[in-house]
Amino acid sequence: MAKKGFKAENPNKRIAERTATEETKTPEPIKETEKAAVEDTELPKKEPGKRGRPKVSNKKKQYTLTMNPDLYKTLSELAKENYKSFSQLVTDACIEYIKKQ
Repeated sequence: MAKKGFKAENPNKRIAERTATEETKTPEPIKETEKAAVEDTELPKKEPGKRGRPKVSNKKKQYTLTMNPDLYKTLSELAKENYKSFSQLVTDACIEYIKKQ
C-alpha cells in the first residue's frame, strides 16, 4: 500500500531544504596541526613563464591548398591505400619532386 500523501509531496523540496541547511552551516576553524599538515602537502610551484604546452622546435605550419576536386579525390584515395594522411602524401610528393630536380 502507498503512503498517504506520498505523491502529493515534491521530493525536490526536501532535497532543496536539506542542501540549504548544509550550505548555511559555518565551517569549523582549522586547527594549527591541520594547517601544518596542509602546508606540507602543497604542490610544488611552477616557475613563472613556464606554463602551457612546451614549444616544438620544428613546428609545422598550416596552409590552404586549392586544387581540382577530382585530383583531391584521387589523392585522398591514394593516401588511404598507403595508410597516410592527405597532408603526409602531399609532403612526400613535394619532397620527391624536389629530389628529382
